[in-house]
Amino acid sequence: MKKTLLTAIMLLTAVMAQAQNSVKINPVLKVGMQKTYTTRGEATTPGSINGNFTGEMTYKVVDQTPEGYQIDWKSNITMTDANLMMQNMAPTDLMQLLNSLNVEMLTDKQGQISGIKNAEELTVKCKIMIDSLFNAIISKSPQIKNNAKLQDSMQKSISSVKEMITEDYLLEAYIQSPSITMLNGKTITNGMQEEGKYSLFKTKTTYTLLNGGKTIQQDTKGDIDVSAMKEYMLKMMGNLIPESVTKETNPEELSAMIEEMISNGNLQMDMNFKATYDIADDGWVKKLVIQMDMNAPGQTSKARQVITLKP
Repeated sequence: MKKTLLTAIMLLTAVMAQAQNSVKINPVLKVGMQKTYTTRGEATTPGSINGNFTGEMTYKVVDQTPEGYQIDWKSNITMTDANLMMQNMAPTDLMQLLNSLNVEMLTDKQGQISGIKNAEELTVKCKIMIDSLFNAIISKSPQIKNNAKLQDSMQKSISSVKEMITEDYLLEAYIQSPSITMLNGKTITNGMQEEGKYSLFKTKTTYTLLNGGKTIQQDTKGDIDVSAMKEYMLKMMGNLIPESVTKETNPEELSAMIEEMISNGNLQMDMNFKATYDIADDGWVKKLVIQMDMNAPGQTSKARQVITLKP
């Protein structure tokens, strides 16, 4: 009898310990429900960019499908306290275009993103935003404005960036970036690790559970994906100097040269971001704090954002 009682206690203790070290993010989802958040943050690159932003974002469950739900995400962001370079990089028309984006996210029944319904439309708008940014920089810089050759080189570089913006790229960005919906559908255990990809980076993410699973810390470290960087650099060099990828040039030599530049640190970059999620009783995030650092040769960029559910 004592042995049976002891076994039962040990099993109960094990179950409770497992419950404390594991949490399932399963937000309540009903058509018509809407969550509105305030957001504020800052972005800095020493010596060039410095600016703050504030605004609101909404997540609205607009439809239920056989597979899950459609959740529309929309933001209204305003730049504040921006230095001149930041103002040049975020002109009024660009901010208006950014605030016009309505992301129609398709999810499974637990709210985990599986697709973007209007991905084609968003891809087009993102490329328009890149062009708007490029034109804004040219109009504010006499050195570029009066140098046709430099403009041409920059335009070709911008074309390489735009080639990366595909529907799959956008979906990957929304899945991998910290957001209100990022953890939906996940079962997270304390110390759990995930490997993934974010743009040109290979990432490793570690999760830590706090406050009985009501707070989740996400720590992601990213290093350059050598093969992805080589592919991107080859495309960029092909746009800038078409002769470099013609039959007169050995592609293997060019690829080896780019790989050597990466290994020597000339193209080395790393990215780190930490996100802290406070989860409400209904499974939705009630507060999200994101800190992101990106290091490149001779330059470090930092960004911080706080997103808070409105009462």
